[in-house]
Amino acid sequence: MVVRVKIEVKSISSGKAIRLSSIMGWTVDQLPKVLIIFHCSKLKAPPIPRPDGTQTKARDIEVTIDDYSVHYFGMDASKYFVQWTDEISFEEVTRVKWKENPNFLSIIREMAEECNRLSKAPIKLRAEKNGENCRIHYGVNDYRKLPDAPKEVMDEIEPRIIMLKGATMKLWKDHSAHGLEPGYVTEEMVRWEDEQKKKATGRLDVFLDNGEVKSFPSFKQGRQDYWGGFAIETLLEDLNADLNRTAGGTMGADLTLDSLSEMNLGHYRKAEIIKSAKRIGKHAILREIQSVLGLPQHASDVSRGSTVTKAPLDAILASVSQRYNKLPIEAKTKAECIATIAKMLDIKQDAEDASRGGTITAYALLKILNSIRRN
Repeated sequence: MVVRVKIEVKSISSGKAIRLSSIMGWTVDQLPKVLIIFHCSKLKAPPIPRPDGTQTKARDIEVTIDDYSVHYFGMDASKYFVQWTDEISFEEVTRVKWKENPNFLSIIREMAEECNRLSKAPIKLRAEKNGENCRIHYGVNDYRKLPDAPKEVMDEIEPRIIMLKGATMKLWKDHSAHGLEPGYVTEEMVRWEDEQKKKATGRLDVFLDNGEVKSFPSFKQGRQDYWGGFAIETLLEDLNADLNRTAGGTMGADLTLDSLSEMNLGHYRKAEIIKSAKRIGKHAILREIQSVLGLPQHASDVSRGSTVTKAPLDAILASVSQRYNKLPIEAKTKAECIATIAKMLDIKQDAEDASRGGTITAYALLKILNSIRRN
């Protein structure tokens, strides 16, 4: 049986306050739900003043993921949320256009504040504009008040997000047809796009901490002021075959995860882990194993065609032997190396661990990485 878990993704670059989705994204029928908060460092272009005295928003130029926290809301999570009044329904609120009825926005803000005063729940109501309409959503002043994810949830989620830590995201844009030098977005380019009214989506490039670069030429949110959040969702989906982005406008969920009752491969189905491994690549997985075990990394670890050489596998085998107090074993081949490591870690061995020519697969390496992390 497949249980689809909803995931909301947020990012912050300063402070502890988090703006959550609409109150309808946190009703009982939306639970259980996972909230992933990515803590980021951002380079931003400052707001651009307008002749009428207003100004633009600060725009993302470069985003680096420094860390993350994971929070879980089970079926009893309503105790964390201030409940909206039944004096007016959410549907009625969202039908009102605030420009046509400016007093209405003030009224629902007062109603939200009154509900907040009467409750000790940490997640408060916020009444705000949503384009032309009004809406009610949730927010918390300190994300540390949110419930942490239990171990079983972290075991599901962390292997899917740990590769993002340390990643830097940039947008490459080409305005050469208009006389501007192509390159990564800078404050000068942001100002030029604003003046010329020629915002482009660009290409999203992600520089992973292990040295890999992932490019997304079809990234569509490069015109957004805060494109970093969309970039994180794009990367998450790319690195994980079983994470699915929801359609635009989906209430309270950016991604869904098919969490499975039969997990014969730790926390992945076999088909999913093979697909995920291919997407991540042998080079990246090997570097992550070396990083977790504190092993040195060398250019010679990977030969042409991204084939993993025997030397780093020998080092992993020696490290695992020491870590689990096993007698050191010398393996004659790469396939024997992987088989011995798998046996020490109590991993089920498969025909797909190595090709017919003895080449080690990304699938075998990812199983080892997941097992080392869990233990």
